[in-house]
Amino acid sequence: MLRDGLASAAELVLLTQRLSMKYLLHLHSTPNLPVAEKHRRLFTALQHCQAPWRIEGPVPVPEFGTEIFAERSFKPYWPPFLKGRVGYRYRRLLEDWSGHDDYLQVEFRPQALDFAYLLRDVLPALVTAFDAYLAYAVNEEAIYADFSRSRGKNLRTDVVRFYPVGFLSAEWCHRALGLPCAEVKDRIAHLVEQVDLRDKGLLYVSRFAPLTMEETNTMDQALADVLRK
Repeated sequence: MLRDGLASAAELVLLTQRLSMKYLLHLHSTPNLPVAEKHRRLFTALQHCQAPWRIEGPVPVPEFGTEIFAERSFKPYWPPFLKGRVGYRYRRLLEDWSGHDDYLQVEFRPQALDFAYLLRDVLPALVTAFDAYLAYAVNEEAIYADFSRSRGKNLRTDVVRFYPVGFLSAEWCHRALGLPCAEVKDRIAHLVEQVDLRDKGLLYVSRFAPLTMEETNTMDQALADVLRK
Protein backbone atom coordinates (compact mmCIF):
# COMPACT_ATOMS: atom_id res chain seq x y z
CA MET A 1 0.00 0.00 0.00
CA LEU A 2 2.79 2.41 0.93
CA ARG A 3 4.58 1.74 -2.35
CA ASP A 4 1.38 2.41 -4.30
CA GLY A 5 0.83 5.60 -2.32
CA LEU A 6 4.34 6.86 -3.05
CA ALA A 7 3.95 6.05 -6.74
CA SER A 8 0.66 7.91 -6.87
CA ALA A 9 2.19 10.93 -5.12
CA ALA A 10 5.10 10.98 -7.57
CA GLU A 11 2.72 10.75 -10.51
CA LEU A 12 0.65 13.61 -9.09
CA VAL A 13 3.74 15.80 -8.79
CA LEU A 14 4.71 15.01 -12.38
CA LEU A 15 1.18 15.75 -13.61
CA THR A 16 1.20 19.08 -11.76
CA GLN A 17 4.53 19.99 -13.35
CA ARG A 18 3.24 19.21 -16.84
CA LEU A 19 0.03 21.18 -16.38
CA SER A 20 1.81 24.28 -15.07
CA MET A 21 4.85 24.32 -17.38
CA LYS A 22 5.61 27.10 -19.82
CA TYR A 23 7.66 26.74 -22.98
CA LEU A 24 9.80 29.06 -25.05
CA LEU A 25 10.30 28.87 -28.81
CA HIS A 26 13.28 30.89 -30.02
CA LEU A 27 14.82 31.37 -33.47
CA HIS A 28 18.12 33.10 -34.26
CA SER A 29 18.91 34.40 -37.74
CA THR A 30 21.72 36.52 -39.14
CA PRO A 31 20.54 39.83 -40.68
CA ASN A 32 21.08 38.55 -44.21
CA LEU A 33 17.94 39.93 -45.90
CA PRO A 34 16.29 43.35 -46.03
CA VAL A 35 13.92 43.70 -43.09
CA ALA A 36 10.82 44.14 -45.25
CA GLU A 37 11.57 40.96 -47.22
CA LYS A 38 12.27 38.87 -44.13
CA HIS A 39 9.14 40.21 -42.44
CA ARG A 40 7.03 39.34 -45.48
CA ARG A 41 8.41 35.80 -45.62
CA LEU A 42 7.76 35.23 -41.93
CA PHE A 43 4.15 36.37 -41.94
CA THR A 44 3.42 34.61 -45.22
CA ALA A 45 4.46 31.39 -43.50
CA LEU A 46 2.20 32.13 -40.53
CA GLN A 47 -0.75 32.77 -42.86
CA HIS A 48 -0.49 29.14 -43.98
CA CYS A 49 -0.40 27.68 -40.45
CA GLN A 50 -3.41 26.34 -38.59
CA ALA A 51 -4.96 28.18 -35.65
CA PRO A 52 -3.82 29.41 -33.21
CA TRP A 53 -0.59 30.12 -35.11
CA ARG A 54 -2.27 31.57 -38.19
CA ILE A 55 -2.04 35.33 -38.65
CA GLU A 56 -4.35 36.73 -41.31
CA GLY A 57 -3.69 39.83 -43.36
CA PRO A 58 -0.68 42.13 -43.56
CA VAL A 59 1.35 42.93 -40.45
CA PRO A 60 3.20 46.27 -40.58
CA VAL A 61 6.98 46.17 -40.77
CA PRO A 62 8.39 47.61 -37.52
CA GLU A 63 10.36 50.83 -37.72
CA PHE A 64 13.78 51.38 -36.16
CA GLY A 65 13.46 54.99 -35.10
CA THR A 66 16.59 55.74 -33.05
CA GLU A 67 17.08 52.15 -31.85
CA ILE A 68 19.29 49.41 -33.33
CA PHE A 69 16.43 46.89 -33.07
CA ALA A 70 12.94 47.17 -34.53
CA GLU A 71 10.36 44.92 -32.85
CA ARG A 72 6.83 43.83 -33.59
CA SER A 73 4.62 42.19 -30.96
CA PHE A 74 2.17 39.46 -32.02
CA LYS A 75 -0.27 40.40 -29.24
CA PRO A 76 -2.90 41.90 -31.59
CA TYR A 77 -2.92 38.76 -33.74
CA TRP A 78 -2.71 35.77 -31.35
CA PRO A 79 -4.79 34.43 -28.44
CA PRO A 80 -3.62 35.27 -24.88
CA PHE A 81 -1.83 31.94 -24.32
CA LEU A 82 0.60 32.75 -27.17
CA LYS A 83 2.98 35.65 -26.56
CA GLY A 84 5.32 36.37 -29.44
CA ARG A 85 7.55 39.04 -30.86
CA VAL A 86 10.02 39.42 -33.69
CA GLY A 87 13.05 41.66 -33.65
CA TYR A 88 15.21 42.86 -36.53
CA ARG A 89 18.72 44.22 -36.14
CA TYR A 90 19.69 47.46 -37.90
CA ARG A 91 21.49 46.48 -41.11
CA ARG A 92 24.69 48.47 -40.51
CA LEU A 93 27.68 48.12 -38.18
CA LEU A 94 27.07 44.38 -37.90
CA GLU A 95 29.46 41.99 -36.17
CA ASP A 96 29.78 38.20 -36.15
CA TRP A 97 27.95 38.02 -32.84
CA SER A 98 24.61 36.60 -31.80
CA GLY A 99 23.78 39.87 -30.08
CA HIS A 100 23.38 41.25 -33.61
CA ASP A 101 20.91 38.54 -34.68
CA ASP A 102 17.36 38.91 -35.85
CA TYR A 103 15.18 36.88 -33.50
CA LEU A 104 11.75 35.37 -33.13
CA GLN A 105 10.49 34.45 -29.65
CA VAL A 106 7.25 32.83 -28.54
CA GLU A 107 6.16 32.02 -24.99
CA PHE A 108 3.33 29.52 -24.61
CA ARG A 109 1.73 26.82 -22.49
CA PRO A 110 2.17 23.52 -24.36
CA GLN A 111 -1.00 22.06 -22.84
CA ALA A 112 -3.03 24.84 -24.51
CA LEU A 113 -2.18 23.80 -28.07
CA ASP A 114 -1.26 20.92 -30.35
CA PHE A 115 2.38 20.50 -29.37
CA ALA A 116 3.10 17.85 -31.99
CA TYR A 117 1.72 20.11 -34.74
CA LEU A 118 4.05 22.88 -33.59
CA LEU A 119 7.06 20.59 -33.91
CA ARG A 120 6.07 18.85 -37.14
CA ASP A 121 4.67 21.77 -39.11
CA VAL A 122 5.02 25.21 -37.54
CA LEU A 123 8.66 25.05 -36.47
CA PRO A 124 10.01 23.83 -39.85
CA ALA A 125 7.98 26.52 -41.64
CA LEU A 126 9.33 29.24 -39.37
CA VAL A 127 12.92 28.02 -39.70
CA THR A 128 12.68 28.25 -43.49
CA ALA A 129 10.85 31.58 -43.62
CA PHE A 130 13.10 33.24 -41.03
CA ASP A 131 16.26 31.62 -42.41
CA ALA A 132 17.26 30.58 -38.90
CA TYR A 133 20.69 29.17 -38.13
CA LEU A 134 19.60 28.07 -34.64
CA ALA A 135 16.14 27.32 -33.26
CA TYR A 136 14.89 25.55 -30.17
CA ALA A 137 11.83 24.83 -28.05
CA VAL A 138 12.43 24.28 -24.35
CA ASN A 139 10.91 24.40 -20.89
CA GLU A 140 11.08 28.03 -19.79
CA GLU A 141 12.80 27.03 -16.54
CA ALA A 142 15.91 26.17 -18.57
CA ILE A 143 16.32 29.79 -19.67
CA TYR A 144 16.51 30.95 -16.06
CA ALA A 145 18.75 28.04 -15.08
CA ASP A 146 21.17 28.90 -17.90
CA PHE A 147 21.35 32.64 -17.20
CA SER A 148 24.86 32.62 -15.74
CA ARG A 149 26.44 30.25 -18.25
CA SER A 150 24.84 32.01 -21.19
CA ARG A 151 26.24 35.44 -20.38
CA GLY A 152 28.87 36.56 -22.87
CA LYS A 153 28.26 33.58 -25.14
CA ASN A 154 28.20 33.98 -28.91
CA LEU A 155 25.41 31.63 -29.92
CA ARG A 156 26.75 31.53 -33.47
CA THR A 157 29.75 29.56 -32.23
CA ASP A 158 29.11 28.54 -28.60
CA VAL A 159 26.90 25.92 -27.00
CA VAL A 160 24.88 26.89 -23.95
CA ARG A 161 22.64 23.82 -23.84
CA PHE A 162 21.53 20.99 -26.10
CA TYR A 163 17.79 21.54 -26.27
CA PRO A 164 15.16 18.77 -26.47
CA VAL A 165 13.93 20.21 -29.78
CA GLY A 166 16.18 22.08 -32.14
CA PHE A 167 17.22 23.18 -35.60
CA LEU A 168 20.98 23.41 -36.22
CA SER A 169 22.25 24.87 -39.47
CA ALA A 170 25.16 23.24 -41.26
CA GLU A 171 27.27 26.31 -40.56
CA TRP A 172 26.39 26.21 -36.85
CA CYS A 173 27.26 22.51 -36.64
CA HIS A 174 30.64 23.26 -38.19
CA ARG A 175 31.43 26.34 -36.09
CA ALA A 176 30.04 25.23 -32.72
CA LEU A 177 30.60 21.47 -32.87
CA GLY A 178 33.27 20.98 -35.51
CA LEU A 179 31.03 18.38 -37.15
CA PRO A 180 29.14 18.03 -40.45
CA CYS A 181 25.35 17.80 -40.18
CA ALA A 182 25.30 14.20 -41.35
CA GLU A 183 27.57 13.14 -38.49
CA VAL A 184 25.50 15.06 -35.95
CA LYS A 185 22.44 13.21 -37.26
CA ASP A 186 24.15 9.84 -36.93
CA ARG A 187 25.37 10.57 -33.41
CA ILE A 188 21.99 11.60 -31.99
CA ALA A 189 19.65 9.32 -33.96
CA HIS A 190 19.41 6.75 -31.15
CA LEU A 191 18.53 9.44 -28.58
CA VAL A 192 15.66 11.23 -30.32
CA GLU A 193 12.31 10.34 -31.85
CA GLN A 194 13.03 12.16 -35.11
CA VAL A 195 15.97 13.79 -36.84
CA ASP A 196 16.01 14.95 -40.46
CA LEU A 197 18.47 16.73 -42.70
CA ARG A 198 16.65 19.76 -44.10
CA ASP A 199 16.82 23.51 -44.77
CA LYS A 200 20.60 23.73 -44.83
CA GLY A 201 20.85 21.90 -41.54
CA LEU A 202 19.06 19.36 -39.36
CA LEU A 203 15.91 19.39 -37.26
CA TYR A 204 15.56 16.99 -34.34
CA VAL A 205 12.83 16.22 -31.81
CA SER A 206 13.71 14.26 -28.71
CA ARG A 207 10.02 13.68 -27.91
CA PHE A 208 6.76 14.92 -29.39
CA ALA A 209 5.64 15.93 -25.90
CA PRO A 210 6.78 18.70 -23.55
CA LEU A 211 9.54 17.78 -21.11
CA THR A 212 9.85 18.64 -17.43
CA MET A 213 13.01 20.40 -16.29
CA GLU A 214 14.48 17.13 -15.02
CA GLU A 215 13.82 15.47 -18.38
CA THR A 216 15.25 18.51 -20.17
CA ASN A 217 18.49 18.28 -18.21
CA THR A 218 18.73 14.53 -18.83
CA MET A 219 18.39 15.09 -22.60
CA ASP A 220 20.93 17.93 -22.51
CA GLN A 221 23.50 15.64 -20.92
CA ALA A 222 22.76 12.73 -23.25
CA LEU A 223 23.21 14.93 -26.34
CA ALA A 224 26.31 16.58 -24.88
CA ASP A 225 27.92 13.19 -24.31
CA VAL A 226 27.78 12.37 -28.04
CA LEU A 227 28.28 15.84 -29.54
CA ARG A 228 30.87 17.66 -27.47
CA LYS A 229 34.21 18.26 -29.19
